[in-house]
Amino acid sequence: MMSSRGASAWPSRVRTMEGRSPRQANRSGVREAARRTRSSLFGEVEIVEAGAARKPTLTRPVSGPTGDGQAPGWSPPKAPLRGNVLKRWDVTIEELTNLVNRSAGLRGIMLGYVAELQLVKQLLRSSPLVQDVGKPNDYQRGAKGNHIISFRGCPITVRGKSLQSGYLRKRIDPKTGQQILLGRAALEAGHRRTLTLPDGSIIQTTCLPRGAFDLVAINCYMFEQTWRFIYARTVDLPSSNFSWYTAYQRRQLLASSVLVSWPPEPPFYADPVPLLEAIVRDRRER
Repeated sequence: MMSSRGASAWPSRVRTMEGRSPRQANRSGVREAARRTRSSLFGEVEIVEAGAARKPTLTRPVSGPTGDGQAPGWSPPKAPLRGNVLKRWDVTIEELTNLVNRSAGLRGIMLGYVAELQLVKQLLRSSPLVQDVGKPNDYQRGAKGNHIISFRGCPITVRGKSLQSGYLRKRIDPKTGQQILLGRAALEAGHRRTLTLPDGSIIQTTCLPRGAFDLVAINCYMFEQTWRFIYARTVDLPSSNFSWYTAYQRRQLLASSVLVSWPPEPPFYADPVPLLEAIVRDRRER
């Protein structure tokens, strides 16, 4: 039985529902769930009543026991990351290797981060003029997946991509007898999002805009289990050929995927320095 003090805290619309069956309550026009705000230890929490399928949400924190204005709660202290990761996690190299071999998801995540590390190392080795600037914030719109380097003092945005495992081929060049490895790399984003193009048109697409980065680096590790990259300027990449876009929109969007080979063929090159020189030159001539 609810006390008179407790009942007074409820909105009158909810009090009128007491004693009614669920069907009667529904017929009474309670389409919009009655809500009340209750101050608790964790702050002001919006409680949804009348059967609405919604969890309580924290609207704003209240002062905790320490008077710091923050919602109280315990979190473990952040220990400094020191020493070998195998010692910190108490696993052997064999156990970690087995985990990676058994889980394609874990292997893909780790391979992606290692590929980014290898890309930066190879760019730094390509020329003493290359400096590592770092990654943009992942929450920066359109910047996720990019890496920024500096060449001759000019910031250049690089995006790394990998070969698709389902499309790997070999062929022999009839002229030279040399073996050529063929693959396909996806250039599109991982999800559909809204883009506003320079002419003001707005489209929903998974394609990347041509100006999202300056240089693409395709990771060719899957060809021969060796860390090699091939590079191309964004301006030289093929455009989208989707028929439901206008001709202008197709020119502003990159193709969703591109065929690549090792040894590379234009517009891809194994040496990034000439491409970096061209990017800097074009930027200074504008």
